[in-house]
Formats: sequence, structure tokens, C-alpha cells
Amino acid sequence: MFDATFWVAISFLIFIALLIYKKVPGLINKVLDDKISEIKKKVEESEKLKTDSEKLLSTYQAKLNDSKKECDLILQNAKINSDKDSKELTEKFKNNLMSRERSVEEKITNLKNEALKEIELKAAMLSADAVREIMKNEIDEKKRADINFTSVKQSINKINS
Repeated sequence: MFDATFWVAISFLIFIALLIYKKVPGLINKVLDDKISEIKKKVEESEKLKTDSEKLLSTYQAKLNDSKKECDLILQNAKINSDKDSKELTEKFKNNLMSRERSVEEKITNLKNEALKEIELKAAMLSADAVREIMKNEIDEKKRADINFTSVKQSINKINS
């Protein structure tokens, strides 16, 4: 009478009726709707995270650009300062060198003056000795007694001072 296909069809219809009676399609729709809304929330959240991350990226890129500009400015200031310091040090070195040259020139002048004084003193002493020798040989005893050698020595002392 009835074959196996018929009974499979009947059992399938009973199964479907049972599913409808238990409201399984509504539950499945509800579960699917919940899953869809959950996925939508995650998509919206990920889009929000994406926009936030783009904002952060643009903010950090702006900060990076600002820091690069600041770094360039610092480097320029450092170069200017180093040039300025170099010029100042060169000027100080030149001034120091010039003062040393002046000091050496003053020492040379002082030594020269001292040497000239010594030469004058020696010349005065030699001339006094020569006058004394001439007086011994050329002038007689009486005239020598009259000549005061102290005046010659006084003139030598004046030359020394």
C-alpha cells in the first residue's frame, strides 16, 4: 500500500508542522536577527575605531611634522650659536695673542733700556778710568791733587740713577 517514500514525506510534513507549532522558525529568525544586530554593532564599533584611529593618526602625523620643524629650528639655532661661539673664541684668541705680543714687546723694550743703561754705565766708568790714566801720565802731581775725582764719581752716580 504505501511505500517508504510516502512515509518519509508524511514524517517530513509532520516534522515541519511540529517545528511551526513549537515556533522554531521564529526562534531561528530571532537568533539570526540577534546575530545580525550583533554583527552590525561590531561593524559600527569597528568603523568608529577606524575613524578614531584615523583621527589619532592624523594627530600624531601633525605632531611629527611639528617636531620635525622644531628639530630643524633647534639645529639652525645650534648652528648659529656654534658659529657665534666660534667667532667669539677666534676673537678671544686674537686678543690674547695680541696681548702676549704687547707683553713680549714691552719685555724687549725693558731689556733694551736696561742694556743701554748698563752700556752707558760701563762707558762712563771706562771714560773715568781713561781720564784718570791720562791724568796720571800727562798731568803732574800738583795738578792731580787739585782735581777732585769725586766730581767724576758723582757724575757717574747721576748717570746710574
